[in-house]
Amino acid sequence: MPHQKTTQKMKFKQIIFIGFALVMLSTTACNRKLACEHIKTDKEAFRASGVAYSARQDVAYEKALHIAKRNLIREIAKDVSTKSGVGEKLIIDSLEKGITVHELEVVCKHHDKYKGSFRSSVAVEMNRDKLLRFYD
Repeated sequence: MPHQKTTQKMKFKQIIFIGFALVMLSTTACNRKLACEHIKTDKEAFRASGVAYSARQDVAYEKALHIAKRNLIREIAKDVSTKSGVGEKLIIDSLEKGITVHELEVVCKHHDKYKGSFRSSVAVEMNRDKLLRFYD
């Protein structure tokens, strides 16, 4: 009987260890997901996200913001080009000159440490009504 209790304790410890290992793996897998990548364009606003890395958190944020802006401009250009028949490159050039990062609304931002540097994930949006000023 004492041997059976020892075996049961060992199995219980193994199950606890495996459970702990699974929790750690799932936490690590979730940590790799980017916090702002779920933000998508809808009928009210254009949205896009960007991710950047740097040794400095503020630099990672600025890089991610500019990447998000570039992705937003591409999103807008694709939509406008499809509806108007105007070339996407022409629209991108026009929007790059007309839209500044200060005109964009940051709707999501997340910072964390990743492999020894800072990782910033940012999502921005521009209301479709606000965008109309470029085409009036």
